[in-house]
Amino acid sequence: MGPRAAKYTARLVECIRHFTPAWFAAIMGTGVIAILWHNSPYAYDSRTVKVFAYTFFFLNLLLFIFFNILTILRYTMFPEIWPALIYHPTQSLFLGTYPMGAATLINVAVGVIYTEDGFGGKPFLYTLWAFWWVDVALSVMSAYGIVHIMSTRQKHALESVTAVWLLPVVPLVVISSSGGVLAAPLLNYSASNSLITLVISTVLVIMGLTLAFMMLSLYFLRLAIHGVPRGGGVAFWSLVFPNGVYANLTIQLYRVTDSTFFRVWGAIYALTTLVFGAMFRTPCLDDVDIHAAAMEKGTEHARSPITDVEAAGGPESTAVAANGRRYSDHTMSSGSRRTPSYRCDIGRRREEGT
Repeated sequence: MGPRAAKYTARLVECIRHFTPAWFAAIMGTGVIAILWHNSPYAYDSRTVKVFAYTFFFLNLLLFIFFNILTILRYTMFPEIWPALIYHPTQSLFLGTYPMGAATLINVAVGVIYTEDGFGGKPFLYTLWAFWWVDVALSVMSAYGIVHIMSTRQKHALESVTAVWLLPVVPLVVISSSGGVLAAPLLNYSASNSLITLVISTVLVIMGLTLAFMMLSLYFLRLAIHGVPRGGGVAFWSLVFPNGVYANLTIQLYRVTDSTFFRVWGAIYALTTLVFGAMFRTPCLDDVDIHAAAMEKGTEHARSPITDVEAAGGPESTAVAANGRRYSDHTMSSGSRRTPSYRCDIGRRREEGT
């Protein structure tokens, strides 16, 4: 293998190593755009609108499969990363993006592929129902598992509370909406299965909203005492999903009330969300490289509580060279050679020179 091939191989390995769960937020955003096209308040039965809905659905499906492959490779090649991720007070929160992204695929598959086009019949519908149950389990583990780890394995301070704390609990609300979408077609085959789906969805949304209100109360207290959190610019990808949900709810209000206001406002908001979706940036987390330390010191060190200060990347955790590259703390020890930790910049040109 030549030096150029070895260089690109090393960068590919680093991209896999730094493929964080935050990337699944792109699945959420792409999925909600497909739902917006399907739920368009104008030209609802247009072939063009359906083509766009299918295009974004299959694009989202391909991205979801590709991201799953990268995730499997990441934890197979670097098993030390998993415990380091789980006990990290910031990156662990983004595990909630996985079940939410999967829920958007289920919603479009039921609403467009099955209900409108009649694809697959009963076997296809029950396959989607099985995937829904898997997503329900993942959502429950995300909400209660991560919240438990936050309480027992991590150290937090009030000034460190951000809106990202909502990510582990919101999947309960999102997957409950998928249950509502599934319940109607299930009724054609089994009233009991439809009723079970509705009951479970009701329980999930109650649990999700309860936990979400708790997180929002903490966040409001943080805003009242410490003010708005400081930070960099907001990435466009983080705005696509919640704004897309709001646009879809507005359009649904138009369909229920037959209000011109909700129809026009929903169309305007949906168009704005589509513009945001076209401008989204890659969801990389530019915080401390916890993985390098975990790989050197072992998983036992990764299981020790991590404070928000350490997560933010204090001077004892990383050093930043003049050329902008990050160096892990163990590479900065005396007598060791500095080895840069390349970040995964898929989809955008690196600003630094090679």
